[in-house]
Amino acid sequence: MSDEYPLQVITISERDHHKPYSSGGPKKVFSNVTPSLRSLYSNQISSINQKYKKTFHKWPNIPNIARVELKKEAIAKSHRPSSLLNNSTCPIIGDYGFGKLLIRVNEIGLEKLNRIIEEGTTKENIANISSLESFLDYSQFDRIDSSISIENFREIKISLFDFKDTELNNKINKCLLSVFEEIGILKYKKINYGKNQIVYKAEINDNQTIPKLCIFPPVRTVSLFPQYETLKTTNITIGDLHEQLFPKPDKSVDYPIVGIIDTGIHDDNKALSDWVVARKKRIIDKETDFEHGSFVGGLIANNHSLNHSDPRFPNVHAKIIDIRALSPKNGISEEDLKETIEDSIKSFPYVRIWNLSLGASTPTDSFSYSSLASYFDELQDTYNVLFVISAGNYTNIPLRNWPPSDISIDDRISTPGDSSRALSVGSITHKFTPITLVRNEEPSPFSRRGPGPSFIPKPEIIHYGGNCDKNGNYSQTGVLSVSADSKHSENIGTSFSTPIVSSIASQYTKLISGDISKELIKALVIHSAVLDSPIRTAEEVKYYGFGKPLEPIKFLTGDPFTCTMIFEGELYDSLEFSRQPFPLPESLRADGKFHGELLMTLVYSPPTDSSFLAEYCRSNIEVSLGIFKNGKHSKKVPIDPKDINKLYESEQIEHGFKWSPVKVYRRIFPRGCSGDIWRLKLNLQRRFETHNMQLEPQKFALLVSVRDHEKNIPIFNEMVKEMNSLGWNRSDLRISDRARVRN
Repeated sequence: MSDEYPLQVITISERDHHKPYSSGGPKKVFSNVTPSLRSLYSNQISSINQKYKKTFHKWPNIPNIARVELKKEAIAKSHRPSSLLNNSTCPIIGDYGFGKLLIRVNEIGLEKLNRIIEEGTTKENIANISSLESFLDYSQFDRIDSSISIENFREIKISLFDFKDTELNNKINKCLLSVFEEIGILKYKKINYGKNQIVYKAEINDNQTIPKLCIFPPVRTVSLFPQYETLKTTNITIGDLHEQLFPKPDKSVDYPIVGIIDTGIHDDNKALSDWVVARKKRIIDKETDFEHGSFVGGLIANNHSLNHSDPRFPNVHAKIIDIRALSPKNGISEEDLKETIEDSIKSFPYVRIWNLSLGASTPTDSFSYSSLASYFDELQDTYNVLFVISAGNYTNIPLRNWPPSDISIDDRISTPGDSSRALSVGSITHKFTPITLVRNEEPSPFSRRGPGPSFIPKPEIIHYGGNCDKNGNYSQTGVLSVSADSKHSENIGTSFSTPIVSSIASQYTKLISGDISKELIKALVIHSAVLDSPIRTAEEVKYYGFGKPLEPIKFLTGDPFTCTMIFEGELYDSLEFSRQPFPLPESLRADGKFHGELLMTLVYSPPTDSSFLAEYCRSNIEVSLGIFKNGKHSKKVPIDPKDINKLYESEQIEHGFKWSPVKVYRRIFPRGCSGDIWRLKLNLQRRFETHNMQLEPQKFALLVSVRDHEKNIPIFNEMVKEMNSLGWNRSDLRISDRARVRN
């Protein structure tokens, strides 16, 4: 088709993997290791040993936990005090923040550690000792989560440490049951949260039970189980639905399918019944009102026509798996949500995209992924599905204006939107009035913001979710969809920007021939948003993410001013990927300089370990596109946003955004960039505690676009010819005709 400019699929070969140049040096020494400094640390270790005498005596075969804090400038992986903290002394088994390590301790291990602190004289010992800030115990009160209060509650969530030893973990589980009996906990059960998470639910009769429980060394935290809920605003009826507003499915189109975990869609909903292909009921009819689920379902099926064919709403459609699970009044418990989503995925294995327009009412932690988010990451890996989750709604009055006049941590993204594998969705506005808080295309006053845990970018994507005044009133400024009784209705919330993105993401599963990875789906959605969004500051990215995604068919068919390449493959620990020369069109070169725009979106699913909070993501990929000269590579396309250093402290850049499973790189060269040979390079790094492990190669999806940002010079055909002349094994991304919607 002559008017289409398809994405180019680039085949990666073994020749693209090379031994990287490495120049290791001696360990850095951060301060003088004086006798008084050695004595300070020795006394701290001795104090911990003394405090733990009772627990060591009561449970002689079960280790305890201590904390080690590193100097701020010493938290990089290369400075890890491995000669001090290892399997022969006190190994690292997790963290509780940047540069805050958790170590497994017993009497013998502490004594060995103390001896090295007092007597160690090797260069590595000296450097490691100099990296330390302090040794601390992990007290009974460190184990009690801030969510625990004197309020009346009965069920608690008990999380145990994973000691990275199956035999020891099994012994601890058996011992815990004896502890329950000793302190009077009679009702309990173990709950499956996947690998690295050992969780129990228990009923207690009084608050005094909790401190007694927290004496048991393997207890990491005692907290309350979160409750998840949908938006509690009311659908405003604006009229009847007719065929033009809500057309029936076209029998000639092969529609994708989106699974919805929500309040459900009534069996007799006249507008939606033809779009629902299957149902599963986990709550009965009298426990729901069907309003929220119907509104979400309408936007997945027909968001464009429902909103009067506003061209800003994508003309995308998907059929629905309706999972009726949430009570509008009580929401859903974490345990029920876990069971519901896993059961739904198993029941409908052909569904790749699952919409979760729900969230907790409180913000996620600044560096810690929630246990549910970690479990969701594992589910997405196991079943190769993608969750699309709302960023959550901030409901405290007065709501936020734009730019924000008052920045609070209370409006940060809520769980399970912190899932590192999921696409998290915020909201922007498409209508405004004299009394609304913000204008068009600005972040909605209620939309929760990023960053996510450990400073990863969240939400990644935004779409239209409505506008309101400072008190949350939204008449004539909301999004339009379907009510429970098949009426044309209005409402606001990230609950309703999310299904639009779910419908967009689902299109790629049908439009693209063959099996497509969840990483590539996510990369396509994000990259299309980057291509259609202005360059934003680090502060703005908190609210906008990487932008509003393009309609998939428009992105996949492209334009003559852009050439987008797909690189999907694996990286290995001992090799880096590089490809040079990288093709750039001569029509964008003048005076030996490249004058154009380069954009890259990287998505990968790193191994994760919930024992580590700040270091949850266990591998990192860096992408570099730049000039290759005299055997040296000079990076020319920075990470976006380029002023991220204004948003995060230096150690947060090093250990937060650096380890993000989504990265965007972008640069426009209005004055040109000199260089004859351009080179694309990717390299893989692992966290320190994984360096001796046998790990799978790290899969990735990378999209690279070369563009004339002024849209004057058609460069697509030139780029294809250049790739062919370089001998690149490339092919046009094939698009299914049966999956195209007829306008």
